[in-house]
Amino acid sequence: MKRKILISRIAYWLLALVLGLSAGTASSARGWNLPLTIAGVAVLIALIGMAINYYWAKVLTKKIDKLTPILNAQNDPDRFIEKLTDLTAGIKWPALNDVTNIDLAVAYARKEDYDTALYYMDKVDPKRMKGLNQGIYWGDLTLFHYEKGDAETAEALLKDQRSEINAYGGSPNAGPLRDILRVYHALYTGNKADASRLLARAEADWGDRVEAQQDLRILRERLISM
Repeated sequence: MKRKILISRIAYWLLALVLGLSAGTASSARGWNLPLTIAGVAVLIALIGMAINYYWAKVLTKKIDKLTPILNAQNDPDRFIEKLTDLTAGIKWPALNDVTNIDLAVAYARKEDYDTALYYMDKVDPKRMKGLNQGIYWGDLTLFHYEKGDAETAEALLKDQRSEINAYGGSPNAGPLRDILRVYHALYTGNKADASRLLARAEADWGDRVEAQQDLRILRERLISM
């Protein structure tokens, strides 16, 4: 994959060089306005570059999506981390790097290594994220702080980013995140009865989902110790 991307980039810069030289030659031979010709070629080169980047971003996104079952179905975070790191090594596209860092953070959280999970979340710029992706970021960040035991930070995030988290939580792709955060909030407020009720409902709705089982187990343990 990385070799193909490198080849396409080399081809792009060779094409840019040829178009630039051709523009100068054609402008002189045909009496075209040189500044306008150069500007037109520059725009064309930029559009070609954008198209190439878009294509490879789509290809990589699909390949990343195909790795998801390793984490969510097979529950093998180590293998997921290895394959994702290898696939995206050397890629410097900010939006794709943000998605990759969130995926790595989720995988490390699955290993209960919350310091490393938060390290990868800190590398993400949420301002670059749009729509539901912002909700994913803020929801996961809040969850990791809860699970690390930093409930004060988690509660602050839940308050400040509630609209983004709720927007994601209400989407069909949200899974158990919103329900799990509700249980954590009830635990934080000391409402054991409410936490128990919310957890029982979350277990009934999401207990068969591999990606939810660890979170539900941790919540059950914290509820028992309350």
